[in-house]
Amino acid sequence: MKHFNRFLILSLSVLGLLTVVILGLTGESYYRLSDADRAFHELHSKLKPEGTIGHAYGFAGVLLIGINLLYLARRHLSVLRGVGTLKSWMEVHIFAGLIGPALILFHSAFLYVNPIAVTAMISLAILVITGIIGRYIYAQVPHSLNGTEEDMRDVRRHVEEAVSELVSQAGEDYTTLLEQLDHIMPETRQRNINHLHALLILPALGWRNWRLQRQIRQIYREFLTETKLSHTTAKPVLHALRRIARFRIRMRFLHAFRGLLTWWRGLHRYFALVMLLTALIHIAISVYMGARWLF
Repeated sequence: MKHFNRFLILSLSVLGLLTVVILGLTGESYYRLSDADRAFHELHSKLKPEGTIGHAYGFAGVLLIGINLLYLARRHLSVLRGVGTLKSWMEVHIFAGLIGPALILFHSAFLYVNPIAVTAMISLAILVITGIIGRYIYAQVPHSLNGTEEDMRDVRRHVEEAVSELVSQAGEDYTTLLEQLDHIMPETRQRNINHLHALLILPALGWRNWRLQRQIRQIYREFLTETKLSHTTAKPVLHALRRIARFRIRMRFLHAFRGLLTWWRGLHRYFALVMLLTALIHIAISVYMGARWLF
C-alpha cells in the first residue's frame, strides 16, 4: 500500500504539471494580451471564458473541485469507508484541489470582471493556500497505512518497535547510540500549546528536523567508523535512529498538532463552502444570461 501511494503521488504530480504546462503553452500568446487586444486574436472565440475551450476548462475545473470535495464524504460517511484508503483519497484530494483551481484560472482567461467572479477567485486562492498549509500540518500527525489518525499509544508503540529494531541491528552498541540521540534531542516531554502557537512553530520545527537529521547522520558515521561496518550492512541502524527521533518528536507535539489539524480543517472547509456557493451563483447567472456549452 505504501508503494501504491507513492506511485499515485508521482503519477498525479506528473499529470498535473503536464496539464498546466500544456494549457499555458497553448494559450500563451492569447493570455499575454490586454483585454482589448484579445478580441483580434485567432483563438479568442475558443479561449475566452464563454468560448468552446474556455467553457471546457470551467467544466473540467468544477468537476475536479467536486471530486476534491468527495474526500469530505469519504471521511464522514460510513457507507464510503470501505472505498479505498484515506491516504489514497487524500492524494486525489490534493491533485483535484490544485488542478481544479488551475483550470478555473484558464477558464477565466485570467480576467476578473464582476464581484461574483472576484469573490470566487479569492475564496479559491485562500482555499488552495490553506490546503497546502493543511497538508503540511497533516504530515505532522501520524497516520496508519489506511490513513486514520493514530493516538499516543500507537506512537509509543512505534518508538518501542524502532528501539527494538535498533537493538537487533546495533547489538551492544545500541545503548551508546541511544545516549547520543538523547544528547541531541533532550526534550521529549509532551507540550500542550494553543493552535496559534502550534501554527507558528511549524517553520521552526521543519528547520530543527533538518538539523536533527544531519546530527543523526553524524552519529551514524561515527558508528560506521567504530564498528568498521559498511553502509549497506548498517543501513537499518540509520533507519531505526531516524524512526525513533521522528516518533519522539510526534509524541511531544501530538496533541497540539491534532488539535491544530482539526481547527484547520474547519477553516479550510469554510472557504470550500464559500467558494462552492459563489461558483454555483456564477454558473446560475451565466446560464440565466444565455451561456451554453456543448462538448
